[in-house]
Amino acid sequence: MDGPAPALKCGRDYGDGAGACQGFGRANPGGLASEPPSPLGLPRLLRRNERVPPMHSTLELIHYLIWLYQLVLIGAAIFSWFFAFRVFNPYNHAVRSIADLFWHLTEPVLRPIRRILPHLGGIDISPVIALLLLWFINNLIYEYLG
Repeated sequence: MDGPAPALKCGRDYGDGAGACQGFGRANPGGLASEPPSPLGLPRLLRRNERVPPMHSTLELIHYLIWLYQLVLIGAAIFSWFFAFRVFNPYNHAVRSIADLFWHLTEPVLRPIRRILPHLGGIDISPVIALLLLWFINNLIYEYLG
């Protein structure tokens, strides 16, 4: 005889008859109950027999690059405010080099958005639109990765 089947790990019964089972009782090939998800939402390491979803590493790299580009967009917006209000000396070579770096990094993304948006006077909301689009793409990647 193999013995009794592994018991489900369930919490309280909330009166709906289903209980609060989290699905931890599904047995893996070794016969042990699978581990619960991390309480902090951190990704757990894959076990020996688990498969990695296709393109997992590539999508994770794209996820981090989008996050980094969001930081660049926020930095460029803050720097442009300091530059416009003359907090930084625009004639300083180092300040001009940083401004050129931010311009070259952000302009290829912001230029098509500026072409589509109507002219709002002196207000440029293209970084906000770009951040919203990047946030949406990042969430799609995060949902796929699980």
